[in-house]
Amino acid sequence: MKRQHSLTEFFDKKPKLESVVSELALDGTKQSQAQPLQLEESSTSIIEMKNGNSKIKEIKQASLKKKMKTHNIDKKKLKQCEQDSTAKGTDKNEKYLHTTCRVFNTVYCLAKSCKPFSDIKEEIEVQIKNGLDMGIGLHSRTTAVKVVDFIAKEIKKEIFTKIIENNLKICLIIDEVPVILCKPVIIVFLKVEDSVTSPTIFVELVELEKQDADIIFSSVMESLNNIGLTKNYLEKNLIGFCSDGASIMLGRKSGVSTRIAKEFPNIIIWHCLNHRLHLGLDDSINEIKQVNHFKIFIDKIHTIFHQSNKNKMELTKISEQLGNEITQIGRVLGPSWVACSLRSTLAVWHAYPVLHHFFRSKEKYFGMAARLENRYFLTDLALMIDILNEISLLSNALQARNIDIIKADVLMTRSIKAFQMLGKEKGPYEKKVDELISSETFKNIKFVENQQFVGLPRETLLENIVMNLEKRLMDCEHLKAICGQFQDSNILQILKYLNPDYWNIEEVDIPWRPAEDKLPVFNDIFNYKIDMNDYRDFLENVLKNSQKYKIPESVQRAKNIVRTIAVNSAEVESGFSKLNIICSGKRSRLTVSNTSNTMTISLIGPPPKEWDPTPTVKRWLRINHSADDARIKGKKIAS
Repeated sequence: MKRQHSLTEFFDKKPKLESVVSELALDGTKQSQAQPLQLEESSTSIIEMKNGNSKIKEIKQASLKKKMKTHNIDKKKLKQCEQDSTAKGTDKNEKYLHTTCRVFNTVYCLAKSCKPFSDIKEEIEVQIKNGLDMGIGLHSRTTAVKVVDFIAKEIKKEIFTKIIENNLKICLIIDEVPVILCKPVIIVFLKVEDSVTSPTIFVELVELEKQDADIIFSSVMESLNNIGLTKNYLEKNLIGFCSDGASIMLGRKSGVSTRIAKEFPNIIIWHCLNHRLHLGLDDSINEIKQVNHFKIFIDKIHTIFHQSNKNKMELTKISEQLGNEITQIGRVLGPSWVACSLRSTLAVWHAYPVLHHFFRSKEKYFGMAARLENRYFLTDLALMIDILNEISLLSNALQARNIDIIKADVLMTRSIKAFQMLGKEKGPYEKKVDELISSETFKNIKFVENQQFVGLPRETLLENIVMNLEKRLMDCEHLKAICGQFQDSNILQILKYLNPDYWNIEEVDIPWRPAEDKLPVFNDIFNYKIDMNDYRDFLENVLKNSQKYKIPESVQRAKNIVRTIAVNSAEVESGFSKLNIICSGKRSRLTVSNTSNTMTISLIGPPPKEWDPTPTVKRWLRINHSADDARIKGKKIAS
């Protein structure tokens, strides 16, 4: 009770000045009640009250000024402390950024050169030895895998975001990959519309549950959706699909192409021209039995020198100059590309005298020597070199990155004419046969005409090649069976209306009705409308100056779209080469996702000199440790 009473008295207390004023006011009130208030007394009391109030106000203002002054001083100190801490934090963050960037550069170079991630420790040690601050963390193989995954995602995000923002047309290229970790895998590429050359961009290695057309289709669509290419975007911008001739890919009834065509009716389904060229050559050879004898003999030479180092060394001693040619003799007319067969036949051609000397010096190879002494064999070898040389020339041209469907058609037509001319007259190597036989190099070989091994039926072989090339390369029946837009239209003719190199200028007029009648078909197929006035301006510019003419914007975009159609899967083959380098014997347990990330950096990542890791590292530091993180140091010390 006593404590409560004292608290009550404390809260009831009033300031001293207030009590004085109130007492004065009370006395004045009492006096006014007791007697009438005089004018002078009332004015005096009012003045005294005002003076009391002004003193209170001055005291309060002084107290407030003191508090404000103290507050301003504290605020300045606080601001200075914040600036100091920010400066220290900035310096610290800059240090973290620089050290982490160095680690990222090291990891990026490893992935770019397809080296194992386990090399990260040695690379970091070398950098530290060179005097660089590499931090105390992010030096392990596991961390390198995470960094590569992060960088690969950032690279793909940057590239495909630009594609989507610019609404570019794309062409899908897929192929089956040799089994990785006993799992079926496919490789996915996209050819993208561009004003200069349409680049082919690696997307991903897609792991499959099983090799089935439905699963391949759904997995590819999911992969494209993951990088931002939704179904709505694909319906507007997916214009082509290219693959090799495997039935699971291009089967008319249940292939992947059939399922893609159902989802995207106007898409162009294209069988890789290089594979079709190879199939055309195989068809021509299989129809002539004599070619098999030639093939078996070359394969026998390959077997003799590649399965026995002793034979290879003896042959090298006989002719050191031609020893290198022998190592290039491989199998011919098999599943490998035509260029490999050409290299093997040329190696036999250049090493012909040495091979004969070697076989003649060993009794068990007398039969091989007798075959080389047959004039028909030398003539057949020259003919096959001429044929393979022409096909290899076409194959290499079709593999060019800037090739488009119109240029490919011109190259194929040109090669077919070359084979027709070869049927009428001898080729370059055939003309050299008589000269070689009488030369000093071949003087020790006694050529005979062995009727047991007669020469190849030259005319029949060349006719078959021409027929099969026309059937394989020029026929587009597989397009008509899938895409209804090509039922009544020749796509090549439609596309040629955009390229003046294939026009008959005398027939061109403004307006050019044959071309303008076909432009709506182009609009339907590629979901892009060419402005008719732009096209007429294009015609007028070409007629004025066919060498140097201006191309209107909508026509130029249409030409870029045509260039986006993939006519080969050569980039996929280069991807296989990169895959073989990555999945070496030492990295046999590399997962599909890690392999895909490494291929992303290696194939589409910029060169190490041009790659700036700073933006990627800043995003990394938002959610991950830096190379100088104290927590990593604590863990290391504790361990």
